[in-house]
Amino acid sequence: MASHNVLSAAHRGGGGSAPKNVGFGGLDNFKDSKRTARRQRLAWHVYACGPRPVFEALLAVEAGQPLGEVLTEFARLPPAVYRALGADELPVGCLSVIDGDAG
Repeated sequence: MASHNVLSAAHRGGGGSAPKNVGFGGLDNFKDSKRTARRQRLAWHVYACGPRPVFEALLAVEAGQPLGEVLTEFARLPPAVYRALGADELPVGCLSVIDGDAG
């Protein structure tokens, strides 16, 4: 599995002091048990697998599966496997309308 370096705003060239690691709702990510490094890494992995795995994972969560289990399950396969099988793209990417009366 590839590793990725994430830099704070200060280290990206923004200068000054780096802002707190704050997520949605002003929650400090280091104190929020739902925003663990493991969950963030798994979420990035699902995102890297393509739009269809992201959509399928969201449907699984909507159906009542716990988020941690869904992320773990989808992270079992590398993104290259999803791409090789064509499972990375949504089935309806482009819709063609065929006019039955056209001759």
